[in-house]
Amino acid sequence: MSKTLQKKESTTVGRLVKGPVGFRRRLERMGPIFVKLGQFLAMRPDVIPQVYCDELMLLLDRMPPFPWDQARKILREDLGAEPSDIFESINHRPIAAGSLAQVHVGRLSSGEEVAVKILRPGIRAKVEGDLKRARLLARLLDLTGTKLIIDPLETVAELSRWMMQEIDFECELSNVTRLYDLAAHSQHEIIPRPYPHLCGPRVLTLEYLRGISVSKVLTTPHGDAGDEVRHIQPFTLNRAQFAENLITACLQQIFCYQFFHADLHPGNLLAMPGNAVGFVDFGLCDRLDETLRKRQMRYLAAVYDGDVEQIYKATADVLDLDQNSDLTGFRCDVLDRTRDWISERGNNHTGKNHNTSVEGERSPVAAWMVGVIEAAHRHKLHVPIRILSMYRALLTVESVARYLSADVDLGVVGRRFFEKLRRQETIKLLETNNVEATMLNTISLWRNSPGQLQLILSDLASGRFSLNVNVTEAASVTRLRNRRTRLLATSILTVSVALLLIAPQMPVLFGIPLKGIMAAVLVLLYLWTFLQWRRIK
Repeated sequence: MSKTLQKKESTTVGRLVKGPVGFRRRLERMGPIFVKLGQFLAMRPDVIPQVYCDELMLLLDRMPPFPWDQARKILREDLGAEPSDIFESINHRPIAAGSLAQVHVGRLSSGEEVAVKILRPGIRAKVEGDLKRARLLARLLDLTGTKLIIDPLETVAELSRWMMQEIDFECELSNVTRLYDLAAHSQHEIIPRPYPHLCGPRVLTLEYLRGISVSKVLTTPHGDAGDEVRHIQPFTLNRAQFAENLITACLQQIFCYQFFHADLHPGNLLAMPGNAVGFVDFGLCDRLDETLRKRQMRYLAAVYDGDVEQIYKATADVLDLDQNSDLTGFRCDVLDRTRDWISERGNNHTGKNHNTSVEGERSPVAAWMVGVIEAAHRHKLHVPIRILSMYRALLTVESVARYLSADVDLGVVGRRFFEKLRRQETIKLLETNNVEATMLNTISLWRNSPGQLQLILSDLASGRFSLNVNVTEAASVTRLRNRRTRLLATSILTVSVALLLIAPQMPVLFGIPLKGIMAAVLVLLYLWTFLQWRRIK
């Protein structure tokens, strides 16, 4: 697509949505479910431009609270007793009211302050109804062949998963319990303590964290780099240190715990005393299994070593391919982007372009990650949900961190984190159990190798040895050939139906002339032939 055409399309889209600010305000006017949609899109820089992601980060999920009488009824039904019998005190006025739930602060008889999250009455039916309409729209877009960055059905499926997990309090309780145990000794993050005996299908009771919402921090004016330490009631916050702790906590959850908070917009993050990061709203969490973790470790090792070819191999290793995937085009895109990024990084290390960071601007490593995801979509390679979830979490915290302090980015903090993690992994290999396992594997390999080598030589001598080689043509060529084959088959079928219509007499089925039915089929075949011809063209 030419730059002129891209600029024209961009201008048209800008007029329709009235720019990033206009788009955010329109979503706020359209209602709470669309606010959630905006928060979802804010974490998808591979779907919408970065400037829109940054603006949608400012979306606040605010709704008028539902009455205390309804909240008390839900508490009584889910917990089996009147709130006054369970809590020493509970504020009837919620401290936060969103589109899905509202939160009341209470106090237990033992003195602990708790946050009691209560699901909105009838919200499940409303969410399911809105998702049905979204699926219908996605199907219509898919049938019309509208060109979008990603498959609309895939996007709605991911949004559906996201929304249904948000209203599943049993899932959220499981998530927060697991993270609370994993982060018990962390210095960078604070996970609220869960109270399972005070939870139900529509009620979630957690420790109340007295922190400052990052949404508020982002809207608090601050000066230049020398004015990063500011007093925001009720404590002093070092924005740069907090931003670094935020990225570190996210990396730690992903690569150390292998279980991470996956919904990290500013409303779910709290600035805590000591510049620690408080997490809330655990409806959407995800995990990284050991296989994916090892692959990502190899990938990140290649990234920080600047090995272009290994970066591509490690990237392609975690993606899923099908018959439409264009691996050759993807490889060219990734190698070009990676060389540009490494060259830019080298310039920065030699002193060029130093201190040119701009608050809120995405760092080079994050921009490169977004580019790789866009390239995967463009060349029909599929990013697994868990990998996409991990990238989305990293890109979101990096974006928030850059708003907090322009000098903190994913590349710098990540390099320090992974150097430390690699040292820890090396030390683990020297532990007694791991050394014993390595020795046993080595002995087994040494013992079995002569027999396996003898078998290979025997097969070679007798002519039975075979080497399977799979050679495939470019995916774009395969797609074009398949489309031409479908067009040819449709054309033959169209001619056959047209010849049948020439017959002077045709039977009548159930009182309906077969000729009319065949005529309708012929019209549909003509339409389908035209659409296939346009795709080839």
